[in-house]
Amino acid sequence: MAKQDLRLSEFELKGKFLGFFRNKSGKLKHLRLLIAAGDVKIKVPKKLRNAASLYLVPGEEISIRGVSKRKINKNHNKVKLKAKFIKSANFFSKQNIEEHSKAKILICQKPRCIKRGGKNLVSKLEKTLCQQGLQDQVIIKRSGCLKRCSKAPNCVLEMSAKKSSDNHPVHPKKIISLLEKYVSS
Repeated sequence: MAKQDLRLSEFELKGKFLGFFRNKSGKLKHLRLLIAAGDVKIKVPKKLRNAASLYLVPGEEISIRGVSKRKINKNHNKVKLKAKFIKSANFFSKQNIEEHSKAKILICQKPRCIKRGGKNLVSKLEKTLCQQGLQDQVIIKRSGCLKRCSKAPNCVLEMSAKKSSDNHPVHPKKIISLLEKYVSS
């Protein structure tokens, strides 16, 4: 048996999330991250898997901190990466503008809404808001159940108290037209 040397170290990587690898039984085990050096495979522990599968959208920028294990022996050098913390750059950068925003869009991230298009709704709304020039006046937040499961995917448009209306459950397709009227008034 060859003598092995095991080395542990911490890592932090930033890059584009490409998707998940599944094992033979279909469970998510690893994620793919595109960094300057290429495509990297990172193990996602059980406690992070569910949240990562719900909130991460392929193509978005993420930051991952974790532990790398390096097994060194005379025949080969093998490195395994395991995530301890995953942060979506797009989602957390929006938190800074919340105080100055006039409106909020809450998007349900429960399983029924996710399956019916709620997962991609966040990125679609962000793109549309940017195209319309409304990104500085509106914040998008992921939320829990909005109690309208039969009409999934669900989102609520919250407008500031300065205006006449406060909470509007709306269909995702109608949000932009409502926002344009609201922000311009």
